[in-house]
Amino acid sequence: MEPSVPMGKHHGGSHREYMAEKKRKLQIQYERTASVAQTEGNEIFRGVSVHVNGYTEPSWEEIKHIMAVHGGRFENYYSRERVTHIVCTHLPESKIIQILNERKPAPMVVKPEWITESLKQGKKLPEVEFGLPRLQLQPGQTTLDGFRRPTPNDEKRPKMDSGKAVAAKTSGVDESLNEALRVAEEARSSCAVLGGRPRSASHDPNFMDTYFKASRLHFIGTWKERIENLMIKVSQEQVVPPIRQDGHFTRAIMHVDMDCFFASVAMLKNPHARGKPLVVCHSNSNQGRAEVSSANYEARKFGVRANMFIGEAKRLCPQLIVMPYQFDLYQDVSEAVYLIMFEMFPGRVQPVSCDEAYIDATNLDDPISWASKVRSEIFSRTGCTASAGISCNMLLSKIATGRAKPNGQLFVSFEEGVAFLKSMKVAELPGVGWSTRQKLTAMNIDICADLVEVPKSVLQQEFGQKTGELLFNHCRGIDGRKVETQPVRKSIGAEVNWGVRFNHEAEAIKFMEDLCGEIQKRLRHAKLKGRCVTLKLKRKQQGANEPYKFLGHGKCDNLSKSLTLASCIDDAKELMNSCLSLWQSMRFPANELRGVGISVTRLDNGQGMCASPYKNGSITRYLVEQAEAGALVEGKQPLPGNRDIGGRSSAKENIQLAGKPNQPLKPEQSPGSKDVCRKMCSLGSPETLPPLSQVDKEVLHALPEELKVELERAYQLRMNLQQPRGKPTRKSFPKARKSPRAKPRSPSQTAGLEIPTRAEDCVTFTQVDPAVFAELPKHIQREVKATYTHSRRVIRTRLFERNRDDAVEGVDQGTQRGSPSGSLLAQPWDSFKTELESRCEAIFEHLSEGHVDKYTVHLGIFQQVMFDVCGQLVVGNLETLRLLLRWLLRKTVHDDAWKVAVDQIVRHAQHLVGSSYAGGTLRL
Repeated sequence: MEPSVPMGKHHGGSHREYMAEKKRKLQIQYERTASVAQTEGNEIFRGVSVHVNGYTEPSWEEIKHIMAVHGGRFENYYSRERVTHIVCTHLPESKIIQILNERKPAPMVVKPEWITESLKQGKKLPEVEFGLPRLQLQPGQTTLDGFRRPTPNDEKRPKMDSGKAVAAKTSGVDESLNEALRVAEEARSSCAVLGGRPRSASHDPNFMDTYFKASRLHFIGTWKERIENLMIKVSQEQVVPPIRQDGHFTRAIMHVDMDCFFASVAMLKNPHARGKPLVVCHSNSNQGRAEVSSANYEARKFGVRANMFIGEAKRLCPQLIVMPYQFDLYQDVSEAVYLIMFEMFPGRVQPVSCDEAYIDATNLDDPISWASKVRSEIFSRTGCTASAGISCNMLLSKIATGRAKPNGQLFVSFEEGVAFLKSMKVAELPGVGWSTRQKLTAMNIDICADLVEVPKSVLQQEFGQKTGELLFNHCRGIDGRKVETQPVRKSIGAEVNWGVRFNHEAEAIKFMEDLCGEIQKRLRHAKLKGRCVTLKLKRKQQGANEPYKFLGHGKCDNLSKSLTLASCIDDAKELMNSCLSLWQSMRFPANELRGVGISVTRLDNGQGMCASPYKNGSITRYLVEQAEAGALVEGKQPLPGNRDIGGRSSAKENIQLAGKPNQPLKPEQSPGSKDVCRKMCSLGSPETLPPLSQVDKEVLHALPEELKVELERAYQLRMNLQQPRGKPTRKSFPKARKSPRAKPRSPSQTAGLEIPTRAEDCVTFTQVDPAVFAELPKHIQREVKATYTHSRRVIRTRLFERNRDDAVEGVDQGTQRGSPSGSLLAQPWDSFKTELESRCEAIFEHLSEGHVDKYTVHLGIFQQVMFDVCGQLVVGNLETLRLLLRWLLRKTVHDDAWKVAVDQIVRHAQHLVGSSYAGGTLRL
């Protein structure tokens, strides 16, 4: 007799596996039914996933059919992750308590009438009118329902209509509040981004689009582009009215700030909410962890504040009205406000945010009267109120605005502003973030009166030169900032710090690709390109628990790395390659990622020249051209750009390189060196400046203020670059096989690329013209002296970058020394290996100079050189690439630190091969 088959053999005897298989089969059956049934009806329940608890009318079978026909989902078993609505006629108290205490946003509990009434009206109705009475109570309210048993009469009572249901929820409150709550609920129901439960990046294939449509930070972060477009449009159509220039005081700055902007705009669509507590937030749950974005002043009386969790806010204010985000409306109102200011104050407005701006009111006849006019006009056109502050600088005008809120204005003299500052918290000062605040707290500094007692030298020693001076001045009411009416765009990027959860590396790579695609859209919309890519990552702290906020990033370590490219880019694939290299160098798994940010800086002005700190080198080109023109008039040779740098070509040659970046190379240069020349020739470089002794002081004084500031920065940076460096200290690095040194390059190859190799070749203070140096402002003199003394790290970094690029150039131009034709990278392995060993040996010698951590050095220089080489070899020379990787693995087998670096290079190369050859890999 055969033994009986054990029960549950197909699932290994595990009840858990049995239930999982059962749920899967039921779901497949439902999806088959729904795919056929959906042709019969509309999709009013799209995004709704219901679970029926207990006896209902209609029955659970009928509800299941309704969901299948009208686009919803039906769950036979309750799942907190999948269920959005629980349908029931009543729930036991234990279940109610469990729902109220849910850590994550709990599903809505509704009566079956919600489904039937929605079907009758052909749209999804607000759930608030069909909730269970026990769950409709606001936090803090008491009830006796838990102490009595339900009676049969309870279910026989007639069902209240919609208006009575809302009134029952807010008994004793006027009808306008009921109407305001109803309008808010309708707005939430019609909000597309709130349809369904929020999902993480790994579970939502359209996460990027959904996130940016629903993100207030994205809206705030992209306001600048919208306002810039508006400024251009207005400036083209605007006729500047004459303004009388005999004001009764010389300098006046006006600060205009909208009052609780998002909340004020929300009341435009919900007028019944005026005078009642209102907030703007994604969630309306009593236990929700979504953050309040904006709270009106009525809500603030209850203690409700921005950035507070909505659950806590509703506990403080049970009758709180919660409106969803309405980004299109915010944009319309914001543009209307700025249009008013541009019309009233042409050429005087500096936008700060979508709802805030500074206005230069200097020499206007009556700034206080102008403030009243602009506030009145804003309210007349938009229906939203604004506050204004007027003072002698930007810092005090902002403080005055804070004192004038809400819907007021205030003029503050310098003396009054200083008095206000004494009692103000240091955390409220501009530029004081979390890190600075922590340091100040450790120094027992809480208010500005405490900060005034600290000497400037102590602040600069603790916080650095600039931040220390900023704190020293601001606590005394001193602010030298000027209103910038044409702010320059310095970066374009995007950052996501919510919903970032990955199980596999492929998910993280897909996420970064989508983020790069978003940045590509922004770059091309702004018609800009960038040359420096920065990757910012949030890594979950070791041992950190799940964050209190649902899908928030929680406690993280912030990591950031940048990569400067050879040319400006705006392509998502090129961005992704850079970001992938940066992420691989950070070396941590995808499941620890909690936030990703990518930004592109050193933006291109759209005319083939990358923006530099000197506004595309305008001042440097101007000075060199003037120097050259003067020399030609006198019948002399053009001035050398800077003999102290060594190996420099003439100023004329430098001008040609800067003015014609696409100029063909000389015949003796190999085609492989084109990219190297573009990488090494910096436009508007400080080295093209004439020596200080050759600058005419009268010409210097006659320059516009903007050009003088630019010139001062250029000379300061040149002095940084020309500091003498000490004698190198040797370190032990893995040595390449000895081979003959490469022959020196010809002058045509080294022009503009050489760096000083001896301390006596660098500029010292004895070589600076004291007369010209004395003409510089005192603060510039101090900065130059301090930088000259303390910037060895900058010099070493510049040296390493040049050595790195020099090594790459040597590889690209190696054929000029080894083979008469073709690029070195296209040569067989034997020729390539000889030159590579020589180049690597030179790199190791350069790396041994200075006390720099070995790990940082090989990641910053050696890896980048090899990344560039691999990127060129992967196209058409795979055999050389394979032999190169094997050679590197052998050479670094006995050095753990370098082995880690080479492993990263191998992974990068394999990724390039896989991307270029349909997922293939090299056999090593």
